[in-house]
Amino acid sequence: MKRLFTLFCFILCVVINTKASDPIDFVHHPKNEQGQGNRGSTLLPTADYDDNVINLYVPYDIEDMQVVIKDVQGEVIYSSMIPYVVVQHSIVLSNGESAEKYSIELFFNGWHLIGWF
Repeated sequence: MKRLFTLFCFILCVVINTKASDPIDFVHHPKNEQGQGNRGSTLLPTADYDDNVINLYVPYDIEDMQVVIKDVQGEVIYSSMIPYVVVQHSIVLSNGESAEKYSIELFFNGWHLIGWF
């Protein structure tokens, strides 16, 4: 019984101390570059943020995705054209970045998505 209780406490501690990454919710820019209004979020990229690492997840292969990350003052701290994204792409921000809020913008196939973390 004592071993079972100890095992239960150990599992509880592991679950409590395991921190999940923070998801980044994207919203559509009011109109994308082709003039289309907001569409449903089906088959759009998702992202999460954990300890200065942003993971982008795409539901299908995307060519030429522009990623721009800005701090709270609107200064660009990261900008890159990713030639080909398959399943996942990770972006590591420098430890020197200390703003409390960032925005991330994705430009691809005429879409402009923005999220905050």
